[in-house]
Amino acid sequence: AGSELSKYKKHVSGQLARLSPFLQRFAMGDFSKQIPIPKEENEFTELLVGLNLMVDDIRELINEKQETINKLKITEKELQTSMEQFRVFSQASPAGIFATDLNGNPYYWNTRLCELTGMSTDQIKDGGWLKAIHPDDKKMVFQEWEKCVQEKATFKLEHRFINQKGKIFWGEVQAIPLKDSKGNLTGYLGTINDINERLRNHSNIITT
Repeated sequence: AGSELSKYKKHVSGQLARLSPFLQRFAMGDFSKQIPIPKEENEFTELLVGLNLMVDDIRELINEKQETINKLKITEKELQTSMEQFRVFSQASPAGIFATDLNGNPYYWNTRLCELTGMSTDQIKDGGWLKAIHPDDKKMVFQEWEKCVQEKATFKLEHRFINQKGKIFWGEVQAIPLKDSKGNLTGYLGTINDINERLRNHSNIITT
């Protein structure tokens, strides 16, 4: 009996020794190879098959994670490219371009917006650019803005501005709603165009 037990222990030890290199690979995160299954079934066959199935599942999860990471890298690169293209376009635009939160506080604006309002970057931020709206038109503008925010609608209005030098000009403002992935309104992206010349050609409106 002792001899049989000794032989069995040796058999088990040999099977575990065969597993050792594979278990070490798994511990190091290498799931590229499966454990070979002997043709002759024994008490270890079910264990080896189970380990191989586990390795297959882990390998599939790793591949899925890698695909997700690759897609995120592509998306990030595309986003960076799009942002750079937008920046170049916006800085070259003859219109003032802005992006604001729901309260009208801008977090992006181009050089043309500074030129139109006569304001510096520091003066525009934190909602300071709203001071460029003509005092007589502010109530109308804010009412229309609140209405559009409530309805998640496009903002479109022609009204007067007065720049830092006191010059009055008519601006055509158009802004589209920005939404997050759940459809919640987060702000607006819009443009301001100086339409003095257009109005001067069609009416006797005083613009200075």
